[in-house]
Amino acid sequence: MPNILFIDDSPERYNVAFSILQATNDNLNIYLASNVKTSIRLLCDVKYDLVILDIFIPLGEGAEEVIGKRADVYTGELQHMGSLELLDFLRRMDERPTIYMHTACFDHNVISVFNEIIDDRLPKPAPIEVFIKSITEALNL
Repeated sequence: MPNILFIDDSPERYNVAFSILQATNDNLNIYLASNVKTSIRLLCDVKYDLVILDIFIPLGEGAEEVIGKRADVYTGELQHMGSLELLDFLRRMDERPTIYMHTACFDHNVISVFNEIIDDRLPKPAPIEVFIKSITEALNL
């Protein structure tokens, strides 16, 4: 049974696509995370076949636990760079799932930071048929 983890600060925007995917693939499990803290917890709890991640996601509650007490003054600026913490976690995974970057960012320097763990890119926004096709091809459905 394939497992997908979709990481985006507004995952509800993709409910229609997920409904279509689940309606056409009975054995598909889709997990949603809107911040890094939840993402890491889910990655520890479930083995995923595909992770789709936005590179600008918040750290989540308790950001000071991640960035340290002395960096509290920077929490606001770092909130949407939580993916750097997630990147570090994904790098250290023994068995890394297929990872798709889902972002509207075209800044080469930002994207290059993720190149070593990214298997493919999914445009954002993506037309629903492109979004679904990318997922079904990644999972060989």
